[in-house]
Amino acid sequence: MRTARSLALAFGIYFVLYLSYLTWRPESELLHWLTLVAIPLTILRILLRGSSESPSLREVLREAGFPGRPRAWGVAAALFVGILLSVLQLAGRNANQIQDLILSPRVLWLWPLSFCMMLLTAATTEEFFFRGILLKRCSAATRSKWLSVGITSIFFSLYHVPYAYHLAAWGTQFDLSGALRSAFETGFPLGILLGSVFVIAGENTLASILAHALINSLPGMLIVQSFFGS
Repeated sequence: MRTARSLALAFGIYFVLYLSYLTWRPESELLHWLTLVAIPLTILRILLRGSSESPSLREVLREAGFPGRPRAWGVAAALFVGILLSVLQLAGRNANQIQDLILSPRVLWLWPLSFCMMLLTAATTEEFFFRGILLKRCSAATRSKWLSVGITSIFFSLYHVPYAYHLAAWGTQFDLSGALRSAFETGFPLGILLGSVFVIAGENTLASILAHALINSLPGMLIVQSFFGS
């Protein structure tokens, strides 16, 4: 069994390598299941291996923030953060398009599909790695959950920089200073809120996944709508 600090260091190195790869080529949501879930899960299982036997999958998942049902306060915090940030998005980018969808009958099928899509993509993959892996390892190493929320929020912001730089949808394409500013303005407060939900829920990744999916579900309706050519 490795020490808490060595585990945190190992995943810190993995993040640096992963960020270097993203800087060269931002990846798709499908690949996130490999780079943010499968590979980190495999690394964690290897590092948790004792001298004689390997931990079970259930034991490894517990170490990634899946100990079972989250605390009631954690679920309440997830719902509060998710709904609050969803409402705030009605005054942000694409606000008019989102409001039009909410006021139309299409919201009855667009929103559920969008929420499910988010559960199957960024909400789960990003929360698994940034909260379940990085925040939990950092918390064990520093013995400070709230310091770790801040540290991993910086990592979460840096993770978004390549997307803000390469993708036109961010409005900062090929503008490094603009991409850094946009990524931190979005990623840092979001990382603080999602990390707080994770901690309040008893270091339970399911709660932060729920909050993340709710936050992304309203703008996600635009993506779902585009699939159907509406």
